[in-house]
Amino acid sequence: MTALLTDLAAPDGLACDVVLPHASGRHPLLVIRTPYGKARHLAEAHGWARRGIGVVVQDVRGRHESPGTWRPYETERADGLALAAWLPGQPWCDGRLIGYGSSYAAFCALQIADSLTGVIAAVPALGLRETTREPAGPAKLYSHAWWWSTYAACRTERTGLLDLRLADDPQALTHLPVTGIPERLGIALPGWEAAWNAAPEPAPVSRTPLLAVAGLYDPFLDAAIDLWRGWQGPAELLVGPWQHDLGLIHRDRNGARPLLHPERASGFLTAWTTAVLSGEPPRSGARLAVESTRDWIEGFGEGRLELELKGSGAFTADPRDPFPSRMGPVDVAGDADRTDVVVAVSEPLAGDLTVAGRPRIRFAGTKDGPGDWVARLSEERPDGTAIQLGHALCEQADLTLPTVVHRFPAGTRLRAEIAAHHFPLHVRHPHTDTDPLIATVLRPSRREVSDVRLTLETA
Repeated sequence: MTALLTDLAAPDGLACDVVLPHASGRHPLLVIRTPYGKARHLAEAHGWARRGIGVVVQDVRGRHESPGTWRPYETERADGLALAAWLPGQPWCDGRLIGYGSSYAAFCALQIADSLTGVIAAVPALGLRETTREPAGPAKLYSHAWWWSTYAACRTERTGLLDLRLADDPQALTHLPVTGIPERLGIALPGWEAAWNAAPEPAPVSRTPLLAVAGLYDPFLDAAIDLWRGWQGPAELLVGPWQHDLGLIHRDRNGARPLLHPERASGFLTAWTTAVLSGEPPRSGARLAVESTRDWIEGFGEGRLELELKGSGAFTADPRDPFPSRMGPVDVAGDADRTDVVVAVSEPLAGDLTVAGRPRIRFAGTKDGPGDWVARLSEERPDGTAIQLGHALCEQADLTLPTVVHRFPAGTRLRAEIAAHHFPLHVRHPHTDTDPLIATVLRPSRREVSDVRLTLETA
């Protein structure tokens, strides 16, 4: 059995629920600070409490039951430090605190790492700029519109609001200027425009033990990997075939299909937490799942493989009919029928190949004015399907893609698609000198592509 405490007088009146082991006395605690509603974590909290670890879940300032105004990413350090200072004085806390969270809640935990015994940061969303722009600068559109319309400038979720608006007005995200889309959707979204102009957050570092959990199909995959690489203390990285919600993706000959949240991954979390709380030296290193959580490797980029991809050509990229983006490991073979893309494909692989690292796609490319290049990598199978592995955008004809961990069977071809847009996941470049966020005039751009090369990091 477990015990639930509610309506606690936490600092500044921020709302907390506490779930404790049934045994009386003081206990170590997992600390979760979330904008998504503390009630979502109660079932998970009772599971931890049955293992002898209490859980504190707090609604961040201005969300759900906590008073105040929520300004994303602004007050989490101060509010988190106040909670971490208050908890050891409670009669049910033994002073050992593990910060725990995914997405925004991972940011909250990392902000107070030096006040904790350990930190578990899953699929971390580490700042406004990190959530609204690619590392090379291009602005994200759909994910920003979805998150801001669902969670920002409101106390509770406006679930499905963006999709409802798009059902009534399918062209809403094509509205120009991009900064005026909230008005087109009929939604008041304070801070929507400013988020694109936010400065990057300083990389969080600490000597507190860290477990970083990353999903291969999560847009913040490399944020978690870079967090792990730059951490000053003991740091372990767990990478698996998960999306941002930590739902499993399994890929078979019929394509991609989602699976339930993996119990195997929760076993890693439990073992790591138990070891850190007991004072054992934390393990450092990386564990990477290849296609399933039954198949693990360790380490990145032990070798390099460069492939020449066959394919070249010229095309006109028109932002009024932009090259489409796709989400997740889906079949993108049909996009080769478009006239605004060059497809380049390798020879069939002579043997099995395991890739663990960030692919790089380079080519000779010319364009008749300003604009981005888009490179999309996929696995072309003998049955003709092409399963998307990742994409990147930048102005140069040299693009580094997010990390890929995958085993390619013999006979597979690696395929790159070179285009100029990636809509609606990203804001369309107008092919003028005007900022894409405020542009109202779009012009076509003539492109030529040749000599496509793919460099892979291998395990």
